[in-house]
Amino acid sequence: MESTLICKQGNAVMEESHCGNRIRMLAMVLLVRLQACLRQTFLVFRYYRRRIVVMVVGLVAVSLVFCSAAFAKDATEPSKLLYKALDMVDDITDTKELEDINELVAVRFGDTDMKVGGVTIRGLNGTLSAINNICQNIAVLIAVITFCIGYASAMAQGQNYLEIMAKRFLGLVVCLALIANAMTICFFLANIGTGLAEAVMDYAKLDSSEGDYAERVQEIKDAMYAECTKEPVELEGWHPVKQGLENFSTKMDNHLVTPFSYILAFLFPWLIQKAVWVIVKFICWGRAVEIIILACLSPLAMCNIANGHGMGNGNAERFLRQFGAVCIQGAIILVTLYICSQLQVSVFAASLVEGTDPDTLGNTCWNMVAISLVMAGLSSRSQGIAQKLMALQ
Repeated sequence: MESTLICKQGNAVMEESHCGNRIRMLAMVLLVRLQACLRQTFLVFRYYRRRIVVMVVGLVAVSLVFCSAAFAKDATEPSKLLYKALDMVDDITDTKELEDINELVAVRFGDTDMKVGGVTIRGLNGTLSAINNICQNIAVLIAVITFCIGYASAMAQGQNYLEIMAKRFLGLVVCLALIANAMTICFFLANIGTGLAEAVMDYAKLDSSEGDYAERVQEIKDAMYAECTKEPVELEGWHPVKQGLENFSTKMDNHLVTPFSYILAFLFPWLIQKAVWVIVKFICWGRAVEIIILACLSPLAMCNIANGHGMGNGNAERFLRQFGAVCIQGAIILVTLYICSQLQVSVFAASLVEGTDPDTLGNTCWNMVAISLVMAGLSSRSQGIAQKLMALQ
């Protein structure tokens, strides 16, 4: 009985082993055939690769043509590239940057705080007052020493003694009064300059809203929109392939070629304009810091009136005129930016709206770059222009 059981178990093991061998052999045969098929396919593709590529490209092209014929209305829908080009036009022609610059040139001084660039600075007045007090003490000492030296010199000369000393004493009184109120006077002049800049900006906004600035910008964008949303030509009769080619060509022009050409044309002027705004903001922040420094150290410029030569012949008047030039510099910057922005829109609109050949768009963009560089150059020279107005040059 035991031998019969062992014999059956051996037969089962042998059958199982035989079945496993057959499965492995079948898998090897399938693997060899698959490898042969892949190799044959590779050789066929290698030999006929050009024909296969041409066929695939042709099938794709024919499919696109028929799809374009089936969805012809999509050709007139604006693409994202067009909206990107319109955003670049907004960045180049928008006057919002002028409002930011107006905030930067508005340096307002109060009793407890100051506002620079639209930001209220509360912790600086104490430091400025301490530094101003030190400068006042130094300026008073210099004024008294100057008066004593003049007194000794007048006594040594002996002629017109009382008249000379009366002039020097009056100069000392005026000098001490100016030293005590130097920073207040500078703050007052700075607020006047801020008011002048705000008046310029108010008139610029009024001119932009009542004039044709916004209308011309909208005309530019409308012309670009119309150029990128052309309707495909409708062919007479039943020509699905030709109509598909026409629709596909219109789609390519509307969605890719024309918007991308606008982006390429606007890219350099857009980058230059961004750089110009950074330069102008740098100048405005530097002007604000310069006003604060000059106001803080102003007593040192008032201490030479007691020398007997009078205010018209000393550093005090020259300092006040120089400080006034810095104060009106903000208004000059705003006037420069407004004039240049109007020039840019006029040149741009003349190219796209007034029937100019589109091929001249490149030249127009270079003109816009030149105007942007003029904007940066005149903004950097605004202090020199202010000094000419104050008869300092």
